[in-house]
Amino acid sequence: MKGKQIIKIRPAKRAFDILVSSLSLAILSPFFCLIAFLMKIEGLRDPSLRGPVFFKEIRISKGRHFEMYKFRTVKSPILKLLKKEDRSITEFTSFGDKHKYLTPVGAFLARRYLDELPQLFNVIKGQMSLVGPRPHVPEHYKRDLKVGIISAKYIETGLMGLVQASKGNPALREAFARMAKKHYTKNKKLAIIDRLYFQKYMRVPAIELLFYDIWIIFRCIVVVIEAKGF
Repeated sequence: MKGKQIIKIRPAKRAFDILVSSLSLAILSPFFCLIAFLMKIEGLRDPSLRGPVFFKEIRISKGRHFEMYKFRTVKSPILKLLKKEDRSITEFTSFGDKHKYLTPVGAFLARRYLDELPQLFNVIKGQMSLVGPRPHVPEHYKRDLKVGIISAKYIETGLMGLVQASKGNPALREAFARMAKKHYTKNKKLAIIDRLYFQKYMRVPAIELLFYDIWIIFRCIVVVIEAKGF
């Protein structure tokens, strides 16, 4: 039953992903060029700010490893350290003063979640969806599977999702967690919110899921406008 439902929903969701991602990349291509130009300019002023425009991290989506694209936001010594220790930027900047690790352009992008925009290429490639659970770091994926959080095993993870849509809104996050109808602790709340999207994906008709995705996208746009990325 569940497998058939996923097959039924996926074509409409996939068509929506391709259409919106392709249009977004066409519209945003001048912005991508501007970001690349500004990164090169700041690199000329300070050698520690030099580095590639994009970087890749290994994440899990639908149970598979893939390389997730992002704009580079950290200084070149930090990027080298991340690669050497095989750590994600999210893990590295979870503690302490994030700003000392970030480039000026990177800080602007991270505050507005704009560093995530290159994941539109992942969406077009079919590795991600526009809306879904958060992309999992492999270690977190294994940990969540052990406690029964399986959303990233069965559906594509998302560029946007309920976690991002509720950024900076504790009341909304509490509401999402309660809707998931599962007991949770504070450190598991985000995973439970991801689980809520998985529940919707499995249960609702294709057209309802499409409108739900659109609502999440608009909520995420509000978060970007309000600059709640930190």
